[in-house]
This record gives sequence, structure tokens and C-alpha cells, in this order.
Amino acid sequence: MLDIKDKKLLYELDLNARLSIRQLSKKIGLSQEATRYRLGRLQQKRVVLGFVTYLNFVKLGYFGYAVYCRYSNITEEKKQELKSFLKKHEKIYWIAEYGGRFDLSFSIFAKNPREFDETLTSILSKFSNFLTSTTLITKLEPNKYPRDYLLEKKRTGHQEKIDQKAYPLTKIEEKILQKLTTNARITAAEIAREINKPLSTVIYGIKKLEKNNIIGGYTSILDPTSFGYQAFQLNIITQNITEEKIKKILAYCEYHPNIILAIKVLGDWNIEIIYEVENAKKMQECIIELRNNFSDIIKDIELLNFFEDYIKLNHYPFKISQK
Repeated sequence: MLDIKDKKLLYELDLNARLSIRQLSKKIGLSQEATRYRLGRLQQKRVVLGFVTYLNFVKLGYFGYAVYCRYSNITEEKKQELKSFLKKHEKIYWIAEYGGRFDLSFSIFAKNPREFDETLTSILSKFSNFLTSTTLITKLEPNKYPRDYLLEKKRTGHQEKIDQKAYPLTKIEEKILQKLTTNARITAAEIAREINKPLSTVIYGIKKLEKNNIIGGYTSILDPTSFGYQAFQLNIITQNITEEKIKKILAYCEYHPNIILAIKVLGDWNIEIIYEVENAKKMQECIIELRNNFSDIIKDIELLNFFEDYIKLNHYPFKISQK
């Protein structure tokens, strides 16, 4: 079980995974040695699975398209082959397995619907005998929230709208993002060595990406089942919808301590909400509360539970050309 110091450490890493051990130790009230030991132990026990960088990918000219599907006549060997293929794919940034109507979901970066269609067709042509009931969703507006439930904190609104003006990356910035998105705790010195550039160039590049809101934040990937929580996804179908009603639901999400992500989408449903709660009974209570608060907006709710979340999460999965 986690004690209060563990929870504080997880909370701070969730807010900013690039905090140094010295900064983390001050925030949680432990020595640097004790903080480093606790972090190592949480990683060893697979409570902390990794550290990632979130990007404002719309500014980079990409949209996120999600594919939800069921397995069909698939062996365990073929399932592992499929997941391995998706993990290595340069345009797929997120993969998860579910329980419910769908078994698998993966998200694709594409600059337009035609590019998405070409990517999806190439994937389905390879695994069409093993995937069925495919549902397509366009992800419009992701809103990530801190895990306030770890410290039983009352959340205050914090979301800011980000300018979506296009930003052309330099080759050095591409290389920096390729390193940061898969390991948010990598130091600037390590990046400099790996991409063979001066440290000052890397530090300047990171600051520039942060200033221009290309980097949306640094966070940790946690396994909530390791400390007694479960992850669930609600797919919400709305009715009589207006922009103001959407804003009301998102405002509700912003203040709920167990909601870690809410996404406005286009497709068979309109909003996706990710909860982390103690158990299915608690999740049902959250669904009832949501329905009661938005009975005039919500037409239907579909519940999915995660079997394996974050099989892959990489906001810059692209190969970098050697030109």
C-alpha cells in the first residue's frame, strides 16, 4: 500500500515529471536520498510505468483519429503480433485494451482524413481477419487533469485555452521531441549527447517548445490497479447539444478529482471521459451523478473498463528523415 509520502510523490510527478530529485524532495518533505529511493521502488513495483511528454499536436498540423474494434478468431500469438505491429507503427501514438463492447483501441496521427484512411487501410488489410466491428472517432479537444484523488484534494479550475496557430518544427526540435515524448525525465545533457548537439542548443530548444505551447506538459504513466484503483472510460452520446452544454460537461470534469481526462470527439459519441476510481460500484455512483447533473444533455452512456491502458503512449512517434 502507498503511504502519504508515496502519494505526494506520485501527485507531483503527475503534475510535472521533469522535476528534479531536489525539487521533488522539497515538495514531499523528504531527503533527496529518500526521494530517489522511493521513486526507484515505485518504478520497480510497476506503480510508475514511465514518464511522457504531452504535445499540442494540432499546432504541429496533426489530428488524432481513434479506432475502436473487437477481436475476431484471434489467437494469443496473433494478438501479440498485432500489438507489436501497432507499437512500432510510426503514426500510432496510443494503444489500449478494453473490456466491454470493444477489445482494442488505437489512435493514429494524420494531417487529414485521406492520410488517416490510407494508414488505417494499410493496418486493416494486414489484420482484417482478426479485427471486426470497427468504430472511428476523431479526437478534437483533449483536456488532461491532475490526479487530485491521490491527496483527496478539492480541484480548482486550471485549464487554459492554447493558441492553435501552426508551428513548423526545426530538425533539432524534432529530435528533442523524439527523446522527450518517450522519457520526460531525460536530462537536457543526455539529449545533447544522444543527438550530438551542444547542451545550450538543447536547453534553448526545450524552452522554445514550452514557450510556444508545443509541449503541453510532462507527466507519469501510472498503473492505478497497483494501488487499488481501476480505470474506466465513459463514451457519452449527447442530445439537444450546444457549445454551451458541452462546456458545462467539461467544466464538471475539470472539478471532479477522479476524472483524469476528458476529450471532445466526433463520431458515434461526443465526449470521452476517463475516470480512476476504487471499484465498479464507485464508478456506477459517478455515472448516476453525471446523469443527474446533465439529464437534459446526456442521451446515453457507454462504459468501458481498461484491461491494459498505455500499451503505447507517444505523442511524437514519427520517424525523422536523415535529410
